[in-house]
Amino acid sequence: PEPIPEVRHITTDGSTHIYSVSNVSTLELALELVGDECWVQVRRGSGSGAKLAENTYRKGETDTWELEESVYIRLGFPAAARLKVNGIPIDESLFSGRNPINFQFNLVAGESQG
Repeated sequence: PEPIPEVRHITTDGSTHIYSVSNVSTLELALELVGDECWVQVRRGSGSGAKLAENTYRKGETDTWELEESVYIRLGFPAAARLKVNGIPIDESLFSGRNPINFQFNLVAGESQG
């Protein structure tokens, strides 16, 4: 059987919510816009990593990124957005604000299945 992905909130550092993602080999970040619009920036590894995407998304739009490493995402207007990581929704209460917030999803290497 496939291991169940575990997405766990570790800490919040200022406006950055830090999570660990384990029991998966690939991190899948899914964005859905539920409000009017939101500027989004996605970076490989961390907030100083290579930029994967920078767009303004509008209501009803979705996007997905698959990485074999950690990922950082900044949301300009979080109230308009929702995130899922490997199919697991991130706590909606974190998206209530109007000010930009960041999420750092750290991919934890699991024990190899054997």
